[in-house]
This record gives sequence, structure tokens and C-alpha cells, in this order.
Amino acid sequence: METAKGRAEHERVHTQRIEKRGEFLKLYEYEVVSEELGVNGKCDCIEAVKSEDGCIISAVNFKVALHPIEYKHGKVREDELEYKIQLCAEAMCLEEMYQTKIPEGGNIVSIQTVPEHLAAQVRKNVIQV
Repeated sequence: METAKGRAEHERVHTQRIEKRGEFLKLYEYEVVSEELGVNGKCDCIEAVKSEDGCIISAVNFKVALHPIEYKHGKVREDELEYKIQLCAEAMCLEEMYQTKIPEGGNIVSIQTVPEHLAAQVRKNVIQV
């Protein structure tokens, strides 16, 4: 049952699309790239919400703050450095692509906001990978 549910959720998430509700968007399967880091990939989802301090993306005609989201199934341990590195790399790609700052991100199983005092270390890990 859990496997079938997880497979259905995975397929839904990994279909490229944009869901828009007023000033809130979800961008699924969004391609990201960083020339500086030499990486590219896809975010499971990026939540975008209207923000005067945000950036411009082609999906809307107003500025938005971006928050990358990764969907993980099963138990996620708080010490899963790989998840934090993945999320931080996605945020760093978006920052470079849109000349913006992304202070936090999370995943569907447990919100994984990287505290500010750890963000510098996680960013160093992304660069080292």
C-alpha cells in the first residue's frame, strides 16, 4: 500500500507543471543550473510567493520569493547531510539563475530549514561535492 501510494505521489510530483493560486505558485520538475558550481538538475518543486524583495520569473508578472522543496518518502533523519546538500545546491542554483537570495527550503517529509549559523558550512559542502 505504501509503495503504491509513494509511486503515485512520485509520478504526480515528477510531472512538469505549474500550479497557480493567486499570488502563490508551485513549479514542479523545475530545471536549475549553476555555471559557478558546474551543476544542473531538477527541483521536485519550487514554491514561489509574491514578495517585493523577490525576483522575476517567467511564470508571473510580479516578484516572488523562491523556496525549493524536495519530496522524500519514508523516514528522514535530521542528520541526513545528503538531503541538506541537495536542497542547498538547488537553492544556490536558483540564487545564481535569478540573482536572488533563498534563506530556507524544506522537504515534504520534514521541513529542513538550514539554520543561518549552519548555512555557510552546508554551502561549503555543496562546493566540495
